[in-house]
Amino acid sequence: MQVSTIAQFLFLAINAGISAYAFIRLRSRVRLKYESRYSLIALLLCAFFIFLVSTLMVFLFGIVYTENPFVNVYVVGTLLILCSAIILLSTNVLVKDREHFSQLEEIQRHHDSVTGLPKHAAFVDHVEKALAKTKGISPYHPVVLVILISGLRQLDRRIGFGFSDFVIRTVAQRMHAALRTTDYVARLGENIFAVYIQDLKDRGNIYTVSENIITQIKKPIQVESEQMPIFPFIGIAFYNDNFQQPNEIVKYAQAAALDACDRGMEVIVADNIIHADKKDSELLNVLQKGLKERSFQLYYQPQVKIDSLKVIGAEALIRLPTEDWMSIGGGELIELAERNGMIHQLDMLVFEMLFEQIKEWVSKNIEIRVAVNMSIKSFKNHSLLDYLIETLEENPEWGRRLKIEITETASLDNVKELTSFMKQIAPKGVLFSIDDFGTRYSSMEYMQRLPVHEVKIDKSFILSAINDLSSEKIVRSVIQLAHGLELSVTAEGVESEEMLKLLRSWHCDQAQGFYFAQAMSADKFEQFFEESQTRWH
Repeated sequence: MQVSTIAQFLFLAINAGISAYAFIRLRSRVRLKYESRYSLIALLLCAFFIFLVSTLMVFLFGIVYTENPFVNVYVVGTLLILCSAIILLSTNVLVKDREHFSQLEEIQRHHDSVTGLPKHAAFVDHVEKALAKTKGISPYHPVVLVILISGLRQLDRRIGFGFSDFVIRTVAQRMHAALRTTDYVARLGENIFAVYIQDLKDRGNIYTVSENIITQIKKPIQVESEQMPIFPFIGIAFYNDNFQQPNEIVKYAQAAALDACDRGMEVIVADNIIHADKKDSELLNVLQKGLKERSFQLYYQPQVKIDSLKVIGAEALIRLPTEDWMSIGGGELIELAERNGMIHQLDMLVFEMLFEQIKEWVSKNIEIRVAVNMSIKSFKNHSLLDYLIETLEENPEWGRRLKIEITETASLDNVKELTSFMKQIAPKGVLFSIDDFGTRYSSMEYMQRLPVHEVKIDKSFILSAINDLSSEKIVRSVIQLAHGLELSVTAEGVESEEMLKLLRSWHCDQAQGFYFAQAMSADKFEQFFEESQTRWH
């Protein structure tokens, strides 16, 4: 029976729908994958299935284009195959779009939309996996730095909502510029970034990394005609096996960053570093507690002018009282702080305490110059330099009451940096001295290349100069050499009147040691100073 053209197309549409439904059911049963070699097999199976359906349609519904029933089957089947192919390709596109959307959604869930950096969960996961791979076999010191950017909300209120996003993107770009491609960077929160470094060889190098980050981030951002400052604060945490969970290192670093912001310090090391050696571990715990509670004390050993025997200065020596009423000496503390990347914190605390004491002595008209030790690593602390310059500019009188002794704990690889530090501080009235002169191979180089005013002969030479001719010659030669360079000389470790007489005959300028007095508290030193004006005659 012949049907109209409209009826034919209607039947074709119905057939196409039935075929498509049948194909989808078939696909769900055999779970064919469009994006693979199964696509062709699926199309062939679909064509065969539709051919059977088309034949049934011709005979049941009488769809006729020619008198030849096989031609009718061919025409109907071809149309349905084309419809099914379109459905097949459309389904393939939809599946791939869904997979792409799922991948994009996964990336967005673990990455920050403003900077594109990994979020907190992704960062912690990376740290845990990295530590698991290297635990117990790596010679390096895994470390996490958390960088807190202060003042973003104030910027939004001042300039307009959304400006902080621009700042955050800028900070992220600057951090990448300051770090290596192997360092893992993430954004933990609104104003908090984090960096994981796997291959740090020396704990002390972390301050170089921190300074690079701070230098990059602190550059002002130009907004119209105004320079907007950025204020970063960094918390540092080294990993050790005492952590219960690897992600605790992130918590420690974040707490240190918040502490740094609260205290106005650019860098703070978290209280979590435990040395493998039991003694160092105990000392390190005491050091960390002392820094946190600011329980350090400064003791002062008098420095006496040899020709008049009057006290003209003092060396400030740091002490840390313990619960058993003992105290830990400065040399041990400084060495431990340097080895574990805490020397900058210790330096800042010492100068804060020292300036408080100088302020008090200025008010009491006690005219002395106080010397304090600094290691080579401390001169790389730009935060300390800024603090010293600012303090001495606000209090010009304090500069001529201060002397900085350079401790030879490293060779002069950074002469320019060290000289720059000294030249910026010297105009404030500060003098510089070479401490423990003669004990290191770089002593002569210090004297020649640095703008120093004094050398301090190490006590090992002074103690043996009485009975050892070689030591005597060294001491006398150093005094003559220093005077030839117009430098003052201080002898350390003077313990007898005999030694004092020899130093006077060799024209040494100053001396300090147990013969005069041991290191003492500030109150006792004041009393000793007053008595010294008439005692030694």
